[in-house]
Amino acid sequence: MIILYVPAYVPSSNGIRIWYTLAKICHDENIPVKVVCFEKRRTDHIVPDRIIRSLEIQYLEEGSITVGDDDVVFYPETVKGNPLNARCCVRYLLNNPIVLTGHGVCYGKRDYIVTYSSLIAPWFSMYECFILNDDISEISKIRESAKRDILTFYFGKIRVGGSNNRFNKVLEIINHNMDIEVITRSIPMSRETALKSIAQSRLLISFDPLSNINYEATLLGTPVILMDDSYEAKNFNMGDYGLYLIDEIDKVIASGDDRAWVDYCTKIDNQGKNVRDLIEVIELHFIKLDNSWRYRAFIRLNNLLRRIYDRIIATARHGLSKYININSYEDLPPYIYGCLRDMKVNKSDWSVTKQKGAYFKKRAYRIFKDMKFIYRLAYPVRKAYKYFRTRDERQ
Repeated sequence: MIILYVPAYVPSSNGIRIWYTLAKICHDENIPVKVVCFEKRRTDHIVPDRIIRSLEIQYLEEGSITVGDDDVVFYPETVKGNPLNARCCVRYLLNNPIVLTGHGVCYGKRDYIVTYSSLIAPWFSMYECFILNDDISEISKIRESAKRDILTFYFGKIRVGGSNNRFNKVLEIINHNMDIEVITRSIPMSRETALKSIAQSRLLISFDPLSNINYEATLLGTPVILMDDSYEAKNFNMGDYGLYLIDEIDKVIASGDDRAWVDYCTKIDNQGKNVRDLIEVIELHFIKLDNSWRYRAFIRLNNLLRRIYDRIIATARHGLSKYININSYEDLPPYIYGCLRDMKVNKSDWSVTKQKGAYFKKRAYRIFKDMKFIYRLAYPVRKAYKYFRTRDERQ
């Protein structure tokens, strides 16, 4: 049986949705599969009916998990070790581990390493399994939305260093006669509302090099200016239709390019075969491990080198690039926040004074938390602070 060890379903997270899509594809292909959620059951993020009808989902807090010797457990890159003590493990890396967690993965001697796409470091990976969420019915409804004179900014996960300089480049090229919309990870609350806003926009300017929103915009016929090319998003598995860098603004093609949509539908149709091929390769991997000492030695060396790569090279490349999640407007860097407030943004809740204090407070705490040794030494101080801060509320 295939066991997927995943977090709770989050509709705004493309990576988490991919895990549940993988489970559904396995079920549709008659591959025994079970989803084990290591987080608490959430009432605010419900798994869609079209997925949950075909899946067995067990929450770790609601009972013990039994894993057999022949069961294959898939772990995401955010899980460091082997919590289920599985004999057969697959590390499915949807991102370079260092970027989101700050730590590498403890690859076991028998682990099989799979990367999601060409954007993930391919070193010492044994297979690439690219999966897309099937949103054809959802996107088809709004693809034909009439374009309006709207320019949309997207701030999801942004790299702090140089963000102000990149925003200054935007100010030089945008048409200030257009209405401005701002989308973050939590604004608007509805994913459908966000997609409708993008579908009606003439242009999307994205400061997030890791988000699937960039790709979904191309499916909606909205060209995208990528302000952060640290992940070479134009070399994504689905091609660069509708994706441009800031110095390519003169090459931007208006809506009407359907190549991304055609490729997307073709990929969706072929996903079942791709997952079947992956499962067959994984089964062969564990058979060879039990029958060939040369193969066992190769896998041990390969996984050791990947662990070293994550700790040294990947840390040097990605560890210094600090990404912050932009959920509310207050998470924006103050300079960008102030500029957007002064532009024709269709929002009313912009408070510069409150925002500046909140931003610097969060940044200071982030730097303090990154200094893990000092953060741990300050444990008694943090506990005392939390106690006195909540004492009045308890009383």
